[in-house]
Amino acid sequence: MVWLPRILLLTLLMGATTGFADTGNPAEPQLSQQQLREAYRIRYALEPDDALPMLEDLQRGYSASDLLWEIRAELHVLNADNVNLFRKLGQARRAIEAYEHVVTIDPYAFRAQGLLFTFYSLPGIGDEEKAESKENELLSLGGGLHAFAQAMQAMVNRDNAEAISQLRLAVEAAPDNPDYHIALIRQLIELDAWQEAEAQLAASMALHEGYQPLTFQYARYHVLKESIPPDLHDIIAQLLETNGSAPARLLPESVYLLRARIRQLEGDLQGAAEDYRHVREHAPKLIDEMEFADDESEL
Repeated sequence: MVWLPRILLLTLLMGATTGFADTGNPAEPQLSQQQLREAYRIRYALEPDDALPMLEDLQRGYSASDLLWEIRAELHVLNADNVNLFRKLGQARRAIEAYEHVVTIDPYAFRAQGLLFTFYSLPGIGDEEKAESKENELLSLGGGLHAFAQAMQAMVNRDNAEAISQLRLAVEAAPDNPDYHIALIRQLIELDAWQEAEAQLAASMALHEGYQPLTFQYARYHVLKESIPPDLHDIIAQLLETNGSAPARLLPESVYLLRARIRQLEGDLQGAAEDYRHVREHAPKLIDEMEFADDESEL
């Protein structure tokens, strides 16, 4: 059985630590920074049953916001523990409908396209004709979408080698998409391919200089290796100071969580505890979804 939280952790969590911009329709009203912050609070501070009605209220007047539809889909996925519940509770249909809204707004929304292909292919949930149609659509659109969707399938099936192969194809097809680079870097790290990940980080950061989510991955790489380079504190401070500038957005609490781990590694347990308290107050769900969830118990 495919456990849906794994799909989230491998794919949708990138929303917290990569550019999760609100593309939307320029002809429609655009979300303010305050509304974006509220959207993230709904996603990462509330349980799905409480979050969904609040998100629906926020969506009124902003039906062209792909970000809000993507968050809505995530909440439906989070509302079920496994594939059987996902189907029986009707969450599958609702999540798929939300992702279909996302790709109607932005056909190149790679996370949503990849997840639609994944869900269409899941036994008991999927639809073989829709899966085949989606695959043909992604091949036609190009831009690395098909390779990224194949990589997601491989991740769900725990075929790490195939996932890396497909992510490399996605990067080759669309080198100007920094989030493909991030997905490849994350997968290399998951395989403990540290040297390859470091080389890919250097190449990607040179190509996409100043892209905050890539800078975050640089910091994350060193924290996971438990090696703290001299520039890391300045990088974390810069991420917190400049966060929120378009087009790339980071969830600030993901940076606080990273800094908490850095402080732990350096023996600053009081500072780490303060950062964890901040995350628990503003985005407690994030602690469960990021790599350092167990590290708070050390404090």
